[in-house]
Amino acid sequence: MVTNPGTARNTVASVENIGQVNFRTGFTFRGTEVGGLSAITYDRNNNLYYSLSDDRSQNNPARFYGLNINLTDGLLNNGDISFTSVTTLLNAAGNPFPQNSIDPEGLVLSNDRTLYLSSEGDANSQINPFVNQFSLAGRQIDRLTIPNKFLPTASGNSGIRNNAAFESLTITPNNRYLYTATENALVQDGPAADLNNESTSRIIEYNLATGDVVREIAYTTDTVEAAPIPPTGFSTNGLVELLALDNTGTLLALERSFSEGVGNTIKLYEVLTQGTTEIQNIEGLNGLDVDATAEKRLLVDFADLGITPDNVEGMTFGPILPDGRQSLILVSDNNFNPAQTTQFIALALDIKTLSPVTAADETPDEIRFRDPNNPDLNFVPDSDDPAIYLHPTDPDRSIVISTLKNAGLVVYDLQGEILQRIAPNNIRYNNVDLIYGFELGGKKVDLAVASDRQNDTLAIFSIDPTTRQLTDITGGAT
Repeated sequence: MVTNPGTARNTVASVENIGQVNFRTGFTFRGTEVGGLSAITYDRNNNLYYSLSDDRSQNNPARFYGLNINLTDGLLNNGDISFTSVTTLLNAAGNPFPQNSIDPEGLVLSNDRTLYLSSEGDANSQINPFVNQFSLAGRQIDRLTIPNKFLPTASGNSGIRNNAAFESLTITPNNRYLYTATENALVQDGPAADLNNESTSRIIEYNLATGDVVREIAYTTDTVEAAPIPPTGFSTNGLVELLALDNTGTLLALERSFSEGVGNTIKLYEVLTQGTTEIQNIEGLNGLDVDATAEKRLLVDFADLGITPDNVEGMTFGPILPDGRQSLILVSDNNFNPAQTTQFIALALDIKTLSPVTAADETPDEIRFRDPNNPDLNFVPDSDDPAIYLHPTDPDRSIVISTLKNAGLVVYDLQGEILQRIAPNNIRYNNVDLIYGFELGGKKVDLAVASDRQNDTLAIFSIDPTTRQLTDITGGAT
């Protein structure tokens, strides 16, 4: 994979199907039924894969498999996949997980050669989801803290929805950050996806050096792709896997839509989490407008690749192919259902690296503008839509005017130093733009015009190029 240890961002230029292999339901390996494969991760140093079964210790003890996948000819064909090992998952006490105590869904290998594993838990039975660290021998060795807002509650008024929690798991190439996400919205964040509603999933970003949550990101899933047959049948759509494309917060996201009587629709997206609104401290999003959610770009609908997908839930980068492209391996969860298969799909990605833009100057941290006496999170400074005013005689004395929404307006010089702050009450400055040479009172002035979303009006300021200060000249009848 094309990676850069710095701040370069990667993007996918093209996607091609290079083959698939199916295993029938009921296939066994070393006394276990191979099925429910919900995640896959790649050991690049040993050209070995690990794939996690979501068996809740109902058919066999919770486990993961080792596999060889041969892509030396640049294609995936029958005979190219072989299972090499099976490892039972053990809890912190060294015992196999009891039946229905775990729902394994996400798996990723870290550079220290340990595995991180996510479990959806069980909202109906009040079993918490988790993201825990395991040795390659299968034993739990550590755990990450799950924020309380994700935990199921007896009332059912908050927390994860059943079978719609931590399906996904990925680590950035530099191993600094780990991401997981809910498959659908938390109860307090809004509806689950259906034919008419998208759903707001939360992506959690952990700092692996400290184990702390760095941020939470709102991600909007698609609606359900097709009406079920019959109309009363089951249908769903959700975010089932993430894969870090670089170290800057660019991810691949896999969405899986299923409708009874119709089948599965699988879509692969490229997702940008940079510059998103921090929602970590917001307990519930239902009824709130998140200013900046994760931005996603459709890379491919699997139907357009000539693939009839099963219940695809896991993906990982594999080796670089002979032609220099990056391989992507996906696997399906057959639900141990005889009508389904365990499906491995190989794609070839053309990945490009975009040159980073390095900041020459930086403004001071805007958190200083927060009112310590106002606990309302809507009043946290949130910069947006700056305007750059070009000085009429000296470009070096140009200024940047930025909105902070409820926290006001700020004027910066080109070195990022604050020249002026305007913070009236009951105004929500959302956008700002400029008008040069406006005729006012018989002379021409330059204006900064800001939208006031609180009052559905405009705020108008004259700009003094000498003092580089703004003066409010808004008319009372505006």
